[in-house]
Amino acid sequence: MRGEVTKIVALTFFFGILYVFTSFQSSIAGRVLIVIQPDMLIAIYSFLLAYILFNLHKYTIPLKPFALSVALYLILKVIAYSISRFATFALVYPFVYSMDKYFLLFFLGFAVARVEIPFKVHRFVQPAISAAGLIVMGVFGYLIISNLPLDPERTQKIGLGFLIFLLILAGTSLANISESGAARWLRNSRAFLLSFLVLAIVYYIAIRPRIIERSGLVNFMEWVLVGIFLLKFSNDFRKSLSVEEVEAVEVHRQRLSYKKDEMIERLDSARELFLKEGVKSPLIASISRILVDAGWSEDRIAALISPLISYEDEKVPKFAFGWEKSMIENKNKKKRNKILEMIEEKMSKEGVRIGS
Repeated sequence: MRGEVTKIVALTFFFGILYVFTSFQSSIAGRVLIVIQPDMLIAIYSFLLAYILFNLHKYTIPLKPFALSVALYLILKVIAYSISRFATFALVYPFVYSMDKYFLLFFLGFAVARVEIPFKVHRFVQPAISAAGLIVMGVFGYLIISNLPLDPERTQKIGLGFLIFLLILAGTSLANISESGAARWLRNSRAFLLSFLVLAIVYYIAIRPRIIERSGLVNFMEWVLVGIFLLKFSNDFRKSLSVEEVEAVEVHRQRLSYKKDEMIERLDSARELFLKEGVKSPLIASISRILVDAGWSEDRIAALISPLISYEDEKVPKFAFGWEKSMIENKNKKKRNKILEMIEEKMSKEGVRIGS
């Protein structure tokens, strides 16, 4: 609550200064720099204020992106009209005005993409909503960019690249509805796919036209791009077929003189660390020590704790949505609980109980 109050005060102070400046800018700057009517200023302030206030209750949080999107749309119109007063940028406002509906739909798509449902829904719903918003952004972003009053061939390529960029984001968002290997690869490869796309766009727009007459160099550059993609795919495929034991555990037969209470304390702390944060080394060491003391062989201990040794949290992809981060973190916690329960159950059947 205190953070929201601070934001409201800062926002009000900023718009107060902006109102004073726009009212006396001819005297202050010697010329008109920002053209904005008081009612437009109030509208922008109101939507930004609503954006802050909607954060106060979990059921109004989904409305936040819509307030922000409308504010951004109005700010765009103010900026476009202001800079169009300079002769060099005279066509800016006519273009924004002619594409007015496209800009509005683009910002509404932005709002939909950022909506986070504050209660539990079917696992298909949240990814589908974000993907739909990203697709809407991509389509109308493409229409806006491709109609820019510049070189048509270049703007078409940039617009297409922008559309594909957001389609990749949408596809990797939808990948959260499945736990298949292909879906995990898409989620984990989001940063690579987007970076590769940017590299390909830069090549086709800025580099290829300059070397088009040198066919050998063109073929080489394009095979390099293909090679980068295939190398990434083959490396990831190879990793998916092998279990990487990132942490190795050496079981010592030497009995250490720990007190029983100290062992229980260490074990409880290790269990909590693993379940909350995914840190497994202390838990592996504690379980191994208990089983050594119980007279288990090294091979028997290794067979029991091998799922714990090979377990790895699913990483949160780059450019992740807030809901996506929470979803992956919750899945990781459930997997950790499942692994620990399985190990404890097997030990219990053997007459060994862990925990306080």
